[in-house]
Amino acid sequence: MKFFSNKWIMSAIAVMAMTSCSEKEPVFKTDTDSNFASTAKVQKRDDMRIFVHYMPWFQSKDYSGAWGMHWTMDRCNPDNIKADGKREIASHFYPLAEPYDSRDPVVLDYHALLMKYSGIEGVLVDWYGSRNGAESTEALFAAMQRAGLELAIVYEDRNNLDGASSESQKIKWGQDDMVYLYNNFFKKDNYTKIDDKPLLMCFGPIEVSTDNFKNAPTMWSEIFSPLTVRKMTPCFLALYGASKNANDSRNKNAMGEFTWVNANNADFLDNLKSKFNYYMGSAYPGFKDYYKEGGWGDNITPVDYRDGQEFRDQLTVANSKKVPMLQLVTWNDFGEGTQIEPTVEDRFKYLEMVQDFAQVKYDVTVLESIYQHYLLRRQYAGDADATARLNEAFKAFANLEPEKARSIMKGLN
Repeated sequence: MKFFSNKWIMSAIAVMAMTSCSEKEPVFKTDTDSNFASTAKVQKRDDMRIFVHYMPWFQSKDYSGAWGMHWTMDRCNPDNIKADGKREIASHFYPLAEPYDSRDPVVLDYHALLMKYSGIEGVLVDWYGSRNGAESTEALFAAMQRAGLELAIVYEDRNNLDGASSESQKIKWGQDDMVYLYNNFFKKDNYTKIDDKPLLMCFGPIEVSTDNFKNAPTMWSEIFSPLTVRKMTPCFLALYGASKNANDSRNKNAMGEFTWVNANNADFLDNLKSKFNYYMGSAYPGFKDYYKEGGWGDNITPVDYRDGQEFRDQLTVANSKKVPMLQLVTWNDFGEGTQIEPTVEDRFKYLEMVQDFAQVKYDVTVLESIYQHYLLRRQYAGDADATARLNEAFKAFANLEPEKARSIMKGLN
């Protein structure tokens, strides 16, 4: 398969580093473009739904006015450009797209197209609640709509509800979040549904748990009450082993569980299959966090990537256990080194593995073309005519017409 050369990649990074502080331009300039939503679906294996966990928490100086803590932690300054052309960021890996902003539609379109041509049908977005800023999740949802992909929420109750001063306030805040999700996401066509129920996952429950409240399952029933009265009870999946925090003899809130990074994935999946009608497996490339280097505490025990073999093995387990749903962990948690999005170090390696696993007909060449489209959007951000052409190329990519997209892009290279 064809790859970009390291020299080509580093030259692109150098150009982007010099231009990334320019004034940002909107990607879509007309109502027609902004309302575009693809309906084209990639043909892929039909025995497993494939999603990817997504972090929407990155901020860049050119887009948000300052570098966010997930690029800096306590010790890094992305304004420092090193001898190799890379910015100084809090990660052992470097995004091929340069350190970016999670609200930037150029980045989000790039991510969405890469996912689509890899056989990923949607994102499971880490969500800190309606009080903690939802703009990046809304921007991501719009990008998923444009590309014809789905989105579902992974609720972080420890970050959404831990600031509440009382049990009643935690319930009220949780109810407010459910109303927000109902109004802004659950009713949309491209919000992920499981048997016609909106999928809602929880990285826990941790805050509203039986460790903290004996009546935690009742509290969860009250949190979900705004959805119950609207006849939109979600398919609620808890983290592995945590459904007990939402369920008891009188309250059945969690319909199942999902696995995360662990050394006993096969055993965990056997257990979930025996207990639940709904469950989700996971596959991850490895783990190498930047916490100690970045001043955020001690490092967590790493998981060796083994040049991609760890990811292959995890996908093999998912196949052998015939999981109905799979969560790829993660798209872009650079601070923990679990990202599968293209990096300078690994290029498109992990997405090629996903393409093979999902049994799509596409290969790395289309992923490279999508990356070229991203670079061109950056290069011509201030050129209205070129931007209009590149918007048409995006539509062609989203409609599964990559040759048409390449043809539109010719002359801008």
